[in-house]
This record gives sequence, C-alpha cells and structure tokens, in this order.
Amino acid sequence: ITDRALMNELSEATAKFLGMFTKIYNNKGPFMMIKRLLCRIYPNATDPRPMAAVTGVLSPQTGDTNTTWNTFFDAPVAIMVVPHALHISDPHLGMGIICQNIVLAAHSLGLGTCYVGLTTNTINKDFKTKLKFKNRLRLKWPYEKPAMFVLLGYPAVQADGAVPREYPKVEWIEPK
Repeated sequence: ITDRALMNELSEATAKFLGMFTKIYNNKGPFMMIKRLLCRIYPNATDPRPMAAVTGVLSPQTGDTNTTWNTFFDAPVAIMVVPHALHISDPHLGMGIICQNIVLAAHSLGLGTCYVGLTTNTINKDFKTKLKFKNRLRLKWPYEKPAMFVLLGYPAVQADGAVPREYPKVEWIEPK
C-alpha cells in the first residue's frame, strides 16, 4: 500500500477501535465482566503487554492532547501479508517466515522496516472496519484475514547497511 490517505484512514480506525479496549481493560467497574469474557474469547488479543503500546498510540507524549500516533509511522510503503484461508499446516509460522524474508531483503537494500499488528487486529476483529476497508484492500476469500503489515522506508538514522554482494561459491560434487 502506498496510498497515504488509505493508511491514514486505517490508522484512525485502529486508534478508534483500540481505544475501546483500553477503556474496558483499564476500568475496574462494570466493564470487569466484559474484560473477563474477552479474555476467554480472545486470550492473545487481550494480553496486557500491548496495552502500553495502544496507550502510547492514543496519547503520545508530545504535549498535544488532540493528536494520536499514526500506526504506520508515516512510512511510504506498507506491505500487507495475508495467508490463504486453506493454508496447510501452520499459517502463523508461514506468515512469520514470509515477513522475516521481506525484512531481510529490505535491510539488505538499506531500507528500514517495522512490523505493525495493531491494524491487522482491528481489521480482523472489528466488523465495521472490515466492511469499510474490505474492497479497498481487496480482501476476499480465500485471502480475507491479514496477518501482518510490514512497513518499509528509508530510516531516519543508519540502522543497517547494504549487504555486500559477491558471487556464491559453488562446489560441484561429481558422482563416482
């Protein structure tokens, strides 16, 4: 995805959806039953560790109370990795290998990368967001549940360098 407007809309939808979870998760009042129910239905999605990241997205320490972080960090490119619904074996493992290969290739070219899962969680769990972006993201069966976004861009600081290239050394083994 290179459409900045689309990435900004996805980021806003993500902040809006995840804002509900922080209110439910941090509230000790009547929302406690909802929190317990969500922990049973989506145990990995209600893990407390990402709540700090969600809070950081919703209220960054910039001094401006009306701003949220863009979940795409203003990267010029976001690659959406989507598994096939009929994937054999473990689709999460396959997606992890694919994403890591994208990252390795990008870093070897001197590009910076970042994984973004908050937006895919929003698309996969919020029916309203899924309907809104389904056609624009071309999500249709069997490719309808995004696994991860991998952001690509030129880093503001030197993180890695281009990998020097050389011809691979091939040693042929002759049959006897």
